[in-house]
Amino acid sequence: MNWFRRLPGFRRAPAGRELDIFRMLPGALLWGTALPAMAGALLKGTPVGTLLFGSERRLQIAIYELIGAVLVYWVAVGTVAIGCILVMIMKGPAYIADEFPDHPLGGPERRGE
Repeated sequence: MNWFRRLPGFRRAPAGRELDIFRMLPGALLWGTALPAMAGALLKGTPVGTLLFGSERRLQIAIYELIGAVLVYWVAVGTVAIGCILVMIMKGPAYIADEFPDHPLGGPERRGE
């Protein structure tokens, strides 16, 4: 039994901006993670961090805020990736979903059409 029968005569839509955006996501994820990580390491590893924030506690809160910003950024990039994947799926080939040879309402003559 063939589960995925393509709809005859259907043509795929060409790829658009979603493919370009999807290809940029790994680099955006890398840079969006590396920059706050480097900033956090720089603040934590040098006495400049304590001078900027005034106390070790405030510096620790700033590090936690950087971690939170990275997590929010990951969720945003994941959401964009899901959107790109959905658009690529929708532009893909059309399939015959449910074929009912014995329709419960009968054929057109029985429905009054």
